Amino acid sequence: MNGNLKLDDTGYALIERLEGSRRAAYKDSASIPTIGIGFIRYTLGARAGQRVKMGDTPTDAEIKAEFLNQVQTYEAAVRQYVRAPLTQSQFNACVSLCYNIDVTAFAKSSVVRLLNEKRYRAACEAFALWNKAGGRFVQGLANRRLAKQNEFFRNG
Repeated sequence: MNGNLKLDDTGYALIERLEGSRRAAYKDSASIPTIGIGFIRYTLGARAGQRVKMGDTPTDAEIKAEFLNQVQTYEAAVRQYVRAPLTQSQFNACVSLCYNIDVTAFAKSSVVRLLNEKRYRAACEAFALWNKAGGRFVQGLANRRLAKQNEFFRNG
């Protein structure tokens, strides 16, 4: 049903804007070493399979390649777990959420359950539930979820 959907330019831009892009490793809001466009592990090259370490400094080209490779995992997860039809903007929002919370959490989320019940408005509202890191509310995450909610209904 969503088998032909892929992230479009708006979806790529959404993720990059929300995640930011950094060439030096930093600790995210849950104190996890992160780099690039929100990566916590590498999937390409000599570092494939390794977690990001403080002190890592990939090039811009490595960050772009890693991003394009990693995003495919999240696109596939949305296509696998969401059985209800999605618009392009809904797909973008779901991939962005999946990218941020990871596949296992996305698959078990109320967002997916509500989408599969075709309760689109409730599913969109459920994005807001993902506003915590390390068990505590993070305003930055709440802001990201609002941006994803705006994308969800951008084109219908």
